[in-house]
Amino acid sequence: MCVTKEDFLTMGSAGLQPGYDYYNRLYNIPGGELYSLKRAYQGASVFNPLKLMVLEPAAVSLLIDLLAEFGFREFTPEFLEGMKSEALEVIRQAKAPFDWASVRGAAEYDKALAAKLKRAAEASSSSSPATLLTREAVVAAAVKDWKDDKIETARRIWEWWRVRVHGVNLFKFWPLALRLVALVQPSSARMERIFSQLKLTLDALGFSALEKTVEARLFVRENAALWRKLEALGF
Repeated sequence: MCVTKEDFLTMGSAGLQPGYDYYNRLYNIPGGELYSLKRAYQGASVFNPLKLMVLEPAAVSLLIDLLAEFGFREFTPEFLEGMKSEALEVIRQAKAPFDWASVRGAAEYDKALAAKLKRAAEASSSSSPATLLTREAVVAAAVKDWKDDKIETARRIWEWWRVRVHGVNLFKFWPLALRLVALVQPSSARMERIFSQLKLTLDALGFSALEKTVEARLFVRENAALWRKLEALGF
């Protein structure tokens, strides 16, 4: 039987389609479990001055409206309209020259990054097989600029806002909105705990264990951890 290129494409599409449909239902269709959360974080990008530099006021207004998806009681229609009334000044501030290297902690970060890039360059020039894995790992993980590092970018954006909030009464609505949104920090800690439990389970059972057995063990360990937390809280 001859399998054509079209057959491979059809099979590949059939295999990917369920995953795409699941993602679409979850994030892109109104009423989906994570639809509102996705829109809320899209709205949070309105606090990024690097983005505000290139956005039109109408686009900024749309992002402000999305902040309502966070569900904060402070984000009333009147409050969001107040943010819109200050948006032109925020955009003007974002477009003004700003020395990102002068913010608190930037010099230390840039120095450490330069050293890391130097080590990566030295490793990449080595042809020793013993350094191959290390070289690939270093080069793959290398951040060429602070803007490539999401954590450092977020930190410098916070510092940018600190300059405009403390001691200067430029805005009435944006500082409160920024503080509230900054409290909603996404974290991978829960998934990291699950991976840790998975490693312990596989170490005990071996990698040939049945999927359902591993899953059952994970549920037991996670439920036990939850009960310990509840007992510690007095429940």
